Amino acid sequence: MGIDDVELPQFTEPLVSRSEQANKSDTQDTTTTTEQDDNDSSTACLSSSSSSDKWYPDEWYIWHFPVARNLTSAFWIYNIVWGGIDFILDYVCTTGLRATFWSALWVSTAFTAYSVYAWKPLPMTFTFAKQSGLNQFWCMNYAMYQGALAGIAFFVIFFSSLTYYVPVEDFWDWNCGGWLDSSDDSSKGGGIRPDETPSPSLFDF
Repeated sequence: MGIDDVELPQFTEPLVSRSEQANKSDTQDTTTTTEQDDNDSSTACLSSSSSSDKWYPDEWYIWHFPVARNLTSAFWIYNIVWGGIDFILDYVCTTGLRATFWSALWVSTAFTAYSVYAWKPLPMTFTFAKQSGLNQFWCMNYAMYQGALAGIAFFVIFFSSLTYYVPVEDFWDWNCGGWLDSSDDSSKGGGIRPDETPSPSLFDF
């Protein structure tokens, strides 16, 4: 058998050098990494968009309302605001003290609204307490505590300011029975002047 009778192998694909093969593999790796990065970025965008739909992430919600924050507001309105209005109308009988109580009540309520619903971790807020590691129950107590402190502080500020700038006679002017009652009946609690004798009651035996 001669040399001419030997069949040489036929290469259907062109010969590629090692450097070209390495470049080709690097290109494929780069393409795969780019696709993964694109997928990760799209996933991150979706997650951030879904979390940005709510002002207070990682909290209990009923529909679009944060449960813990709304419970705090409801407790404050029912116990502090409504109770404060009832107390002022029935038991506070001087002009200066009424002005002091009304001012402290509304300013502390506005401060409590800021403390409860501020979505940034500002000082003395529900969000600040949550970022500090407290759970939602203690965040509620923290916000109400800050509101109570604000009420006490504003009461002292208004009381001291009014007693300094308002004459004593005007500050201690007695005016009970003129808010809800058209008559001068002073039989309600706190409506009797210190120098008056209470009228007899049907329940006095």
